Amino acid sequence: VGIFNLTVQLEFSEKERRNLVRDFLPLLGRIYKEIAKEKRGFLIVLDDVNGLSKNPKFANYLKSIIDENSISRSPIPLFLIICLLPERKEEMISSQESIARIFYPITLKQMSINEVINFYKRILNSVNHKWEEKALQLMAKFSGGLPMLMQEIGETTYYEDQDFKITEDDARKGVIKAAEIVGEKYLQSKIYQAIQSERYHSILKKLARQVPYEFSRQKFISQLNGEEKKVFDNFIRRMKSLGVIEEGEKRGEYKFANLLYPLYIYLQAQIRSSKRS
Repeated sequence: VGIFNLTVQLEFSEKERRNLVRDFLPLLGRIYKEIAKEKRGFLIVLDDVNGLSKNPKFANYLKSIIDENSISRSPIPLFLIICLLPERKEEMISSQESIARIFYPITLKQMSINEVINFYKRILNSVNHKWEEKALQLMAKFSGGLPMLMQEIGETTYYEDQDFKITEDDARKGVIKAAEIVGEKYLQSKIYQAIQSERYHSILKKLARQVPYEFSRQKFISQLNGEEKKVFDNFIRRMKSLGVIEEGEKRGEYKFANLLYPLYIYLQAQIRSSKRS
């Protein structure tokens, strides 16, 4: 917990942590007895559990809580929400198939351009900032309707601004800064540390120039030299496995997972070129 520049953090011993896990449901039961006259039950949200999805103990623990509560003489009204990526959900199900029967999946779609723009307007209004419509359109375009990217772009653009008005220039600088942050977080280890092939880097550089960052295999391969063509299909498979590129609506079509990826790749290509020169 952090407030007024003061951070308070609870630390538990290994024994205490084991007891907390073991006694979680009984603890909820004791709390519910105290609040039952005023409250209908519990709504518990486990946010961003992607890192736990591969651990069978986590999936088994969730099932044990639900099974124990369902056979109890006095079951607790409990609404449990788990937030994770679709592929992480499949990993969890693979380790505990009952999870698929216990939970009802709800897929959150990407926000529309107008929804993102309205979001930025509400946030800027709350801090008494003005804006240019073109600036918000640019921010919304590169966010791709993804909350994580909306947050990164909004924050970097906010700090680029100096006059309490978000201009197109502020947004452009913010998007570039956000691309660097997102790239370092998600692409640096995925691509630039995992892939050493110069032919792959060359293909990436050409891909990053594609607008609007969607491409078909048939058209793009004509831009490649002989060596690049030889490894292109392996390159596509590798990029898909890393979550950088996704399949498009039609066969043989592909797109970047988000627009900040190609921007970051393009910036990295410029840096690599300047170092060589």
